[in-house]
Amino acid sequence: MASSPPSPHQTHIPLPPDSDSGDKPLDHEANLKLVPIHIVTDASQLPAEFLEPSPENQLLAFSDAIYLVDASQGGEMLMRACKPALESTYITKVVHDCKRDSEALYFQFGIKLNNVVDTQDPKFWTYRPLSELMVRAAADDVRFLLYIYHKMMEKLNQRSLWYLAVRGALYCRCFCINDNDHADWPSLPPIPENIIMDHAPEEEILSVLDVPPGKMGRVIGRKGVTILSIKESCNAEILIGGAKGPPDKF
Repeated sequence: MASSPPSPHQTHIPLPPDSDSGDKPLDHEANLKLVPIHIVTDASQLPAEFLEPSPENQLLAFSDAIYLVDASQGGEMLMRACKPALESTYITKVVHDCKRDSEALYFQFGIKLNNVVDTQDPKFWTYRPLSELMVRAAADDVRFLLYIYHKMMEKLNQRSLWYLAVRGALYCRCFCINDNDHADWPSLPPIPENIIMDHAPEEEILSVLDVPPGKMGRVIGRKGVTILSIKESCNAEILIGGAKGPPDKF
């Protein structure tokens, strides 16, 4: 890895307890390690053993640092450098709910995420009482959201806030199929009176689904909804191949 100045960002990560830590709580200093957080915008900032996976050097994770890969700034070149590792069978990727991550990597960068251990195991999360690790993991999912919300409110104008509200409302009802066209749901946020709509909101592609030809079967779980039901519930346009969509994809 190319030499770089020390990272200004640090955090503590919990490590598996050893014989010395015994039954000490998760946040006990014996179970924590202070590591730097590197914001990666160039492949040279990543460890060589990650960029060049091999059977002689199989990896699980880096215990000495956290690497945040900034795909927006690093772009196609950075993600191309990460592709061998993300597709490698020699590197185990531990991800919580990998579906959206995998979808984004595939459709934006052509990366086929492989050899993943997904921690979103429904059986694991039914265990009671909740362990200290489970409590921390669940809390970490939400503890920064209020801060992010206030930052968003500072930066977004009224039109952007309205777009955000409409998008949130549509997301909430998207897969909640009923027979009354969501008449029992709250109405969508109206256009504020002081906003001049000189153009329609930007088109957004929520998802691309690969469905076998001629099969409009259930696509969300064993008892999930059909593509046509999604179309009806969201009042959305679904493109089947053609100029605006990949062949044989909806």
